[in-house]
Parts: sequence; C-alpha cells; structure tokens
Amino acid sequence: MLDLHTHLLPEIDDGARNFPETLKIIKKEMEDGVQQIVVTPNFISQLYEPTVQEIQEGLTLVKKALTELDWPVEILPGMEVRLSPDLFSQYNLGDFLTINQTRYLLVDLFETPLVEVAPVLDEMIAGNLWPILAHPEKYVEVQENTEILNPWLKKHVLFQVSTDSLSGLWGKKVQSTAEKLILERMVHILATDVHNPFRNFVPLSYGLEIARRLIGEDAELLVAQNCDMIVQGKSLF
Repeated sequence: MLDLHTHLLPEIDDGARNFPETLKIIKKEMEDGVQQIVVTPNFISQLYEPTVQEIQEGLTLVKKALTELDWPVEILPGMEVRLSPDLFSQYNLGDFLTINQTRYLLVDLFETPLVEVAPVLDEMIAGNLWPILAHPEKYVEVQENTEILNPWLKKHVLFQVSTDSLSGLWGKKVQSTAEKLILERMVHILATDVHNPFRNFVPLSYGLEIARRLIGEDAELLVAQNCDMIVQGKSLF
C-alpha cells in the first residue's frame, strides 16, 4: 500500500511536532503494511509556507534515519496546497512541490466555494499540472450535492478520500459523503491525512476494508495501483 497524503515531516506545519513523532507515524504506517509514503506538508498563504528546499531537506533527514534504522519504507516528496482565488497573484507554480516531482499536485479547500477556485484549477491544468483534490467529502457543498464535482472530474481532477472520514471521526455527514463518493466511483485515492501518531490516526487498511465492502476488489486501486501510477507520473485517464 501507498499513503499519498501525510503530515509527518517535523515542525513544518500542523503535523508531527518533532522527529520522534515522525518516526512513530512511520512505524505505525509500516505496521499497517504501508510500503511507500508521500509527505504532503501544508502550504497555506500567510500560515504555512514551506519552501521546496525546506521540504527536501526534511525529507533527507527522514530518509537518513530510516536507513540507519533499516526500516523498509520509501518516503517521497509532495505538498498540500490550499486553493484560494488569489493564489497565483501571490505565488508561482514553481513555489509548489508536486508529488514525487511529477505533474500531480495535492490541493485542498477551506471555506472557499468550488466555483471561486475553478479559475485557479484551470490555471494549474494549463500549467501542465494534474490536481488531486484532498478530502472532498469534508466540504459542505459536496455533502449537499456530490454532482458539484462532475465538472472537475471532466477536467481530470482526481479525488482523494481520507480514512478518518470513513471512520466517522468527522461525523455521520462526512462519513456518508465519503461512502457515496466511493460508491459512485468518483474516488481515485484513499489516504490517511495523518497528522500525529497519538490521536485521529485511522490506518489505511481500515479505509481499504470499508471500500472493499462498497466496491469490492476495485478498492485495491485506491491504495495501490492508482497511487503507484501517480508517483510514477502516469495518467489515470
């Protein structure tokens, strides 16, 4: 399995607070059968603005520790970029770190309506990027109508559902929306979005089991084949 959305780099966003926490997260992932992990620290204007160099330096330290510990897990670079209507008036595409330096970029929203960030997505796509929208099940307008995602799907935007959503941690509405998106075959990726090893960590295997109940063997695509194609930079369409 491959976890495509994590916040395990220490002291860089609201994820792992220190290096021991980083290692505890990785150990839990390994115990769950995860063999590859993408680090995706938040990039949120005026709150968290890690540079590509800072992420790469943090990644180097983690990889060094894993080599010394002889832990058989591969850590890959990435970033989770908060979408906003004025994103490209402040930053350039080069400020963002794509998943494993491919064309794929993990993005998320807060309270901005989807229609307001549509031009930003269009600009990303025009800039030769393939956006992946993180946890759409947590957005109120998606909960009210999943069809609002259809125009994005037609533009080949991918959708990632989080395991903690499927666990009910964020409430029944988020849980039922996550399940509906999977049933409607609108989900391409399952990931943990893990922030720390102590609370709210719902293993990838848990989400996989729920997805299996919903769509059968095709659930494997969401944690293995699709993710593997993404880190290799291959198109899912």
